[in-house]
Amino acid sequence: MNVVVRNQAEALAAAGHTVEILTRRSSPAIARKVQLHPRVTLRFLDAGPAALVPKGDHEDFIDASRQRMSALGLYDIIHSHQ
Repeated sequence: MNVVVRNQAEALAAAGHTVEILTRRSSPAIARKVQLHPRVTLRFLDAGPAALVPKGDHEDFIDASRQRMSALGLYDIIHSHQ
């Protein structure tokens, strides 16, 4: 996970927001959810193989990622980071 994304999430949590960071699961050994901070959850989505994938190949999993994100429900704000 990108350190900038984590710092931004923790700053939002410190301001009273509840934050979920969503990323693709890159290993079957990774838990589906990890609590990083009392108000920050890191959620790993099953989209594509549970393996490391070269950055240029992530586009192949956009539809699967979108479907997994849609199944989670609605969010007030969504920020995307590459």
